[in-house]
Amino acid sequence: MALVSSSNEKIYNKEYHVKACQDFDRLVQINDGYRSTYHKRGLVRFFLKDYPSALVDLDRILELKPRDPVATQNLWFIQAFVDSLGVMAS
Repeated sequence: MALVSSSNEKIYNKEYHVKACQDFDRLVQINDGYRSTYHKRGLVRFFLKDYPSALVDLDRILELKPRDPVATQNLWFIQAFVDSLGVMAS
């Protein structure tokens, strides 16, 4: 899995993020009720500038655990960021 390496070079590498997102997709297929997977995939999608998908992942966390403070905070942050860009999120 792409997430095994902790090299700082990979943190800023688009190919690394694409691979990580694919890994998270597989994890969701294995267990679609694990909030941490959606949270991490949402952040990776944010880094990939796939804002609508990032917001969907964070919304999924709130479906699993309403009022999750981390998901709520990140959802607000990403939505505010998207709004500041004037990009359609959905």
